[in-house]
Amino acid sequence: MEERDARNQELVSANEEIQSANEELQSTNEELETTKEELQSANEELQTVNDELQQRNNILTQTGNDLTNLLTSVNIPLLMLNSQFQIRQFTPPMQRLLSVRPSDIGRSINEIRLQLSIEDLEPILSEVLESLGPREMEVQDKEGRWYLLRVRPYRTSDNKIEGLVVVLLEIDQLRRSQQQLMEARDFAKSVVESVPIPIVVLDNDCSIRTENTAFRELMQMPNTDLAGRSLPDLANLLWGLSIRDKLEGLLQGPPGGSVEFEHEWNYVQRRTLLFKCQALFTDGNRVLLLMIEDISLRREAERLIASEKNELQGEVARAARRLSRTQEELRGLNAHLITAQEEERQRVARELHDDISQRLSLIEIAMQEIDSATLSQPALDHLIAAREQVHVLNDDVRVLSHRLHPAILNDLGLPAALKALVTEFGERYDMPVTFATQEVPDTISREVSIALYRITQEALRNVAKHAGKTHVKVTLDETDNELHLKIMDFGIGFDRDAELPSPGLGMISMQERARLAGGTLDVQSSLGQGTVITVEVPLHGHA
Repeated sequence: MEERDARNQELVSANEEIQSANEELQSTNEELETTKEELQSANEELQTVNDELQQRNNILTQTGNDLTNLLTSVNIPLLMLNSQFQIRQFTPPMQRLLSVRPSDIGRSINEIRLQLSIEDLEPILSEVLESLGPREMEVQDKEGRWYLLRVRPYRTSDNKIEGLVVVLLEIDQLRRSQQQLMEARDFAKSVVESVPIPIVVLDNDCSIRTENTAFRELMQMPNTDLAGRSLPDLANLLWGLSIRDKLEGLLQGPPGGSVEFEHEWNYVQRRTLLFKCQALFTDGNRVLLLMIEDISLRREAERLIASEKNELQGEVARAARRLSRTQEELRGLNAHLITAQEEERQRVARELHDDISQRLSLIEIAMQEIDSATLSQPALDHLIAAREQVHVLNDDVRVLSHRLHPAILNDLGLPAALKALVTEFGERYDMPVTFATQEVPDTISREVSIALYRITQEALRNVAKHAGKTHVKVTLDETDNELHLKIMDFGIGFDRDAELPSPGLGMISMQERARLAGGTLDVQSSLGQGTVITVEVPLHGHA
């Protein structure tokens, strides 16, 4: 029983130990559960961090790709260096300028032979690292092209300096343009200085910006720099001229406005100054360009010219009166010559018709009365040929007599004479010719009849010479107490706008005959459209 009690006691102790161990196991299990939960939470946090890292890795990869594409596609020479001036990155255009290659990444820039006009970049790079300020300078490559070298510190996102960024911007065109502008400015300045006309440029407050030597000499200050001085004050002081209102009005007016005025100035001798002022825009500001011209000699010359002009006008008037009298005399002489010509033509025509034509007719009759039976055949042939020639000659004499003075003009009047003239012209030159007349008076003065007949005769002669084979139309009618004669052809014509030689005697004769009859003569023609001659004569002189 004692042993049993001892064992029971041991069992109770063991049970208590087991219960204690069980409690410890439960506590350990709870700790394990807590640790498991902590591990699960840590795992979730690690998974979140992993996702964030993966996302950042993707962003870094995208950024790296963007940077790589940017560096390879940008057309700007760019170079990145670390703090020891070792190459980190560069763009393809930098390869040509600095002779760098992808294998040079990590090398010092001092080991690279630069293709620029500056041999050593280290002092400039060191200065930028020390001062942390940008540095710019202009350089040239081996081909002579200009670039702007710009060095800036390489700053991280947390504002740390971890190197340098070197950029080369091509400014060759800009530099050459600047050089051209400088040369143009210097050239313009030299031209303005060499111009003998006083020139001055004014700012918007009417102060002098620049002037040339001629202006300084006009102001009697050849060795004085007038920049910044007020021109209205100087003009008032030297010339007694108030121009401030004009200049300020021009400055306040629209761009491109101008004003011009004269001023007489008595200094030793009388002088006249011409002021020409124009508003311009330069450098975004409005300025005035003022030119002062001494026109004293011009005004004196104008006064002399005006005096000479008045004298010349008087002389011209006198000469015109003398010329008018001479023209009247010439017209009278011309009328007398035309009258004498017509009388001589009439006399010659009468002699041809009454004397020579009659003699030729007698010779022709005598030759017809020769007995052909007594002649040999050769003599008979000669006689027949001579008789035909005499007959043709007699016809030519009659035609010539008719042309010199058509008797039909006196016997039947102008319309009949023109119709006969037109018909004879068509038969002679084998041209289609028409003549039309309407409401023409029965009696027309001899002078008008002869003038219109001779004009028609001369016009038809010109058609035969110059128009070629064509249709000719002659009309004669009366309108508003005026006779209208029109000679039209549809030949080759001529260009009146082209430069033509002086008119021939035929045209002059037609114009003068129309004038003597108190009328006018007009000629219209164009290439390929023929020619129209129109004569208008008043009927106040018809019988």
